[in-house]
Amino acid sequence: YGMVVEKEALFTSVDESRRVLENVVRELELDGIVLGVMTIIIALMMVFLSLKYLVTPLRNLATATKLVADGDLSVRCPVGTKDEIGVLAASFNVMVERLEIGQEQERKYANALETEVKERDQELLDKRGELEDTIELLNEEVEQRQIISEALRLSQQQYYETLEANRAGIYIIVDNVFQYVNNSLPFG
Repeated sequence: YGMVVEKEALFTSVDESRRVLENVVRELELDGIVLGVMTIIIALMMVFLSLKYLVTPLRNLATATKLVADGDLSVRCPVGTKDEIGVLAASFNVMVERLEIGQEQERKYANALETEVKERDQELLDKRGELEDTIELLNEEVEQRQIISEALRLSQQQYYETLEANRAGIYIIVDNVFQYVNNSLPFG
């Protein structure tokens, strides 16, 4: 049993099979390219999502930390998830809030101290003024006493000079004791 086929029909059949095979290979290549591009797109999307959900919150936290380190305690880090990064962001927010409360208490304490120092300064200035007035009064009193003392000494001197100039014998007794005897007395 055999089959007789013409040579041209055989080549036509092979050519047609080859064309079909080439079309199938091209379709497979095209499908492979499409599948490769889709794989790359999916990989890029996964990288993007990873960046969005992993790196971006860490960057936000780093930025917030820098702002807090520079003194801005109004900064809060957004908490978007309940994973480790979300817990870290929530902890950061609690810490900053406590720092802010502490800073406010420190500010109030400093203001209270400043007010008290001003009040004490004013009290000291008032006391200083009173002390200066008292010293001035004491200086005036000492001056007056010196004037009175000098006047009394001059008066006593004049008194004794008068007693000495007198020709009559004069004596002064205080508590049964002679305190003064002028030169006119014979035993003087």
